[in-house]
Amino acid sequence: MRRNARHETGTGVSQTPNSIGRPARTADSQSTARDQSRRLLTLKEAAAYLALSTWTVRELAGKGRLPAVRLTRRLHFDRRDLDRLIEHAKDSG
Repeated sequence: MRRNARHETGTGVSQTPNSIGRPARTADSQSTARDQSRRLLTLKEAAAYLALSTWTVRELAGKGRLPAVRLTRRLHFDRRDLDRLIEHAKDSG
């Protein structure tokens, strides 16, 4: 009988081990440092950064509460604007 090759990490996320039996590194852990230096975030990344849904972030941009940068047809958000939105919510809440 063959055991399942996936292992629980204790965080609720399962990982598939690499060829030497260690959990494989995910793209998230490899790109974390690079992502921190990027100024513009995609809609999905901005939503994750703010812990909101993509619809809510899109709505905030549509109402003018969150400035958006449109490169080609995609929305991008400046990390500084996201931080400003957080600080404004702290001051008014």
